[in-house]
Amino acid sequence: MPRWVDEGWIILKESVSGYINDNALSHGAAMAFYATTSLAPILLIVVAIAGFVIGNDAAQLALTAEISGVMGPQSADLLKATLETASHGWSSALATLIGVVTLLVTASGVFGEMQQSLNEIWKVRPNGASLSRLVRARAASLGLVAALGFLLLVSLAA
Repeated sequence: MPRWVDEGWIILKESVSGYINDNALSHGAAMAFYATTSLAPILLIVVAIAGFVIGNDAAQLALTAEISGVMGPQSADLLKATLETASHGWSSALATLIGVVTLLVTASGVFGEMQQSLNEIWKVRPNGASLSRLVRARAASLGLVAALGFLLLVSLAA
């Protein structure tokens, strides 16, 4: 057998073994869960913020047009129905508040899980679990979420 086949087989075998031993599938599922559950709150907050600038109806229309282009018209219709339900009077403010709280939990969970996954895969031991370290890590996570939200808002305005 040629040498490159043997080396390729060894690389493949070690890669699959590392993937299984590092629980990569479970970590990926956890990150996908947190990311999926943070999408709806992000969209509610983006519409609320954009609604102050360009009007609520225009913000919803722009967002559903973007979603329709990326994910298809059925996803856009589902989003439109959700946004219309959440945008009636006082329930709009309540939906935004619930969205912010949910976003704080789920979005920081995405980055926390990502950090934990990378630490496990690269065999890095955490320096200890102090409250200040946890608060700093979650604050950094929320900063990243805020930056991503800003980029989403700018893309809607463009």
